[in-house]
Amino acid sequence: MNVFNDLKFSFRLSLRNLNSSLLAIIVMTLGIGIAVIMYTIGSAVEEDSSGVKLDDDVVYVQWIRSKDERRGSNLAVNVRDFRVFRSEVTSLENMAGIHSSRPSFVNPANEPSAKRYRALSATSNLFDLVEAKPLKGRLFQMEDTRPGAEKVVIISEQIWEDQYERSDEAIGSTALINGNPRVIVGIMPKEFAFPPGRKMWMPSAWTESDTLERNKAPRIGVIGTRKKEYTEEQVQTELNAIAARLSQEFPKTNENRTRVSVAPYNERFTSGAPIPLIVMTAGSLLVLLVTCANVFNVIMVRTASRSSELAARCSLGATRRQVIWQVLIDGLMLASAGAAMGLLVAHFCLRWATAYFKRFDLPESISFSMGWDVILYIIVAVIFTGFISSIIPAMRASKMDVFSLIKDDTRSSASIFIGWLSKILIVSQIALSGMLLFGTVTMVHASMIWDDLDMPYDESSVLTASIHMVGNQAFTDPHDISRFFEDYQRRMESEPGVEAVAFSSAEFGLLGNPTVFDIEGKEENPELSTNVAQYSKVTPGYGDIFEVAPMWGRMFNNLDTKDSMKVCIVNKPFVNAYFNRENPVGKRIRVKDQGNQKNEWLHIVGVIPATLPEIVGASDQALAAVHVPFSQSPDRRMAILLRGRGQASQYIQPMMKTARELSPTTPIEGTIRTIEERLDFVRHAMRLIATLTFVFGFAILAKSVIGLYAVIAFATKQRYKEFGIRIALGAKSARIVLAALKPWLWQVGIGLIFGLAAALGLSFAMEYIARATNQAESESAIYTGIYMLVVVGIVSLASLVAMAIPTWRSTRLNPINAIREA
Repeated sequence: MNVFNDLKFSFRLSLRNLNSSLLAIIVMTLGIGIAVIMYTIGSAVEEDSSGVKLDDDVVYVQWIRSKDERRGSNLAVNVRDFRVFRSEVTSLENMAGIHSSRPSFVNPANEPSAKRYRALSATSNLFDLVEAKPLKGRLFQMEDTRPGAEKVVIISEQIWEDQYERSDEAIGSTALINGNPRVIVGIMPKEFAFPPGRKMWMPSAWTESDTLERNKAPRIGVIGTRKKEYTEEQVQTELNAIAARLSQEFPKTNENRTRVSVAPYNERFTSGAPIPLIVMTAGSLLVLLVTCANVFNVIMVRTASRSSELAARCSLGATRRQVIWQVLIDGLMLASAGAAMGLLVAHFCLRWATAYFKRFDLPESISFSMGWDVILYIIVAVIFTGFISSIIPAMRASKMDVFSLIKDDTRSSASIFIGWLSKILIVSQIALSGMLLFGTVTMVHASMIWDDLDMPYDESSVLTASIHMVGNQAFTDPHDISRFFEDYQRRMESEPGVEAVAFSSAEFGLLGNPTVFDIEGKEENPELSTNVAQYSKVTPGYGDIFEVAPMWGRMFNNLDTKDSMKVCIVNKPFVNAYFNRENPVGKRIRVKDQGNQKNEWLHIVGVIPATLPEIVGASDQALAAVHVPFSQSPDRRMAILLRGRGQASQYIQPMMKTARELSPTTPIEGTIRTIEERLDFVRHAMRLIATLTFVFGFAILAKSVIGLYAVIAFATKQRYKEFGIRIALGAKSARIVLAALKPWLWQVGIGLIFGLAAALGLSFAMEYIARATNQAESESAIYTGIYMLVVVGIVSLASLVAMAIPTWRSTRLNPINAIREA
């Protein structure tokens, strides 16, 4: 078996059958290109989120939720319990406590400008457990956590670049972390991320909690190294025994804390749930399977067209193995050529994606570049696709009845190759194309809705940003928090050109936190209540920001204080949904679990129009909003809202300067942007998703059409003798067209039925979820019907295009030539 000669023959064969070769290469180019793009993006996101890989012996310990506990309860370990575990457990060594936070960071050497980073407080042995080395400086020492010791911090290379411009003087300098001084003793390299995303590490023994009651002590994560001679079950048994004893000693805090969960840290936080990589890899494998199906049809047809040649080979003594090898070589060669083209397509698309994604402020560590894993993926994909798509045609070619083929190589070859498997593949591809196109049309329409979204005010004149005070020691008293926001609002209102300033706990003042509430006289079970609205805390001036006046009642004012009657304002969709469009002023509602610990009744004192436009398909419940005065329920995290005359950008520096002057340790988070820019961000994201689904859906459809065309073209050519006789006997072109299309129309129809059924099931599932969360109106069914009609039209048109050329050729046959050539 001379491989070189076989490759030369396959190359000559590809040139001789240029049409089928190009079809196979186009299919492979589309398939490999899309698969590589999906796998590369998934790998990039997963690599950024994976953090440091630990040994499987490193385990994470947390409580197991008891039957009586509600979901979402805190399962972290109390610091007091952690100390007992650490001193008594023999099956674990190097036990460490960890606690995540997001404090502000200030470099006093520069102009004070606070910035918030994700941080980790941990016991001093943390870096021994993860076996890390600093880029500069040192790691934690035991002395760092002793009472009275100098407070230290280790920063990431990113902070070193952002705040110190990589100056060696950073080591030993003092930074303000949430307003508290800490000395920088080390710098960790960029590739170190434990846990993922952390940029600062601070040693702590949580000794300050010793003066607190046991139930008020911090809850922390617990990790440790399992000793080789113990199994996870043995570790869990030992911890459970200690936990049972603690529950008897401290029944008030540990009554439900009798069982712990012990699992490898990687399994729980790193490799256990690589969602982006799993989703993207699964999608790329789906693309490869569809590619295999289409290349299979092309190679099946290609092999069938060689039936006479293969029969001659067999009659001259070629073995079955040699026939199979020749067909496999042909498939692998076409797959390799398509993969090379697909690699180029993927390269340019990923370059475009990297440039496009820069506007989304993705982490710097995410890079859409093809590494060795992608090259290996391509090699495996080529072998997999080439082999899977070629092996069945090769096996069938090796089993041909030589004498039948030599006697009549027309219909017999067709019956050997174009069988039930090809028909099933055609039906499956049409079904998949229909389902994916349904998703494509849905996303494109959603993107168009967002593009046409018109806010009921000038969105380009309203600036938004966030201020976060959680953990800031300078603002532990609610009165201090309120005074900061009042002073900020008063000072910014005095700036020239500023028309209104307000604060809101809603995300950029637009979307609050969904919450359940009761209406007085109509109380419901909180677990079953369907009364849901967007809840937010706002300051006076909120209405001026969005240029809305009360439809009924009044807005908040300075008389609404913490000692006055508890009040709220609702919007028009709230009234439409829950008060039958009647004036609700004077009625009372009770909001659940929103900082209102007593669940006091709130008097509705005003109704305002919606600050968000009506979105197609959105229900009144989805847009319903409840606003309460900030003075009656202070919050540590608020959105700044500022509306001014002229260019909005002229107010950015005054906003930052005012925040620095009032509190250098309180950062304005992220970038100050207008609401128009925030919405453009969403619009770009929607366009990106719509573009990706459009390309994905139509690429699958294009490949299905190519596969359908290849099969129809071959099967129709095999019937040229029949069509020639029909034409000679006077058959009209319409009868020939019907005869040529009839075997394929039902396959396309069945595929469409299955595809639309799958799309309808997906649509019903999404609509059910939306209705369960009060997010959708019944009009969405109308759009579902329109989407399906569009899908039927696109798939039908594409399928007819695939059928048109072979069918047209059959009507233009010369009867004499057709009968003679057949």
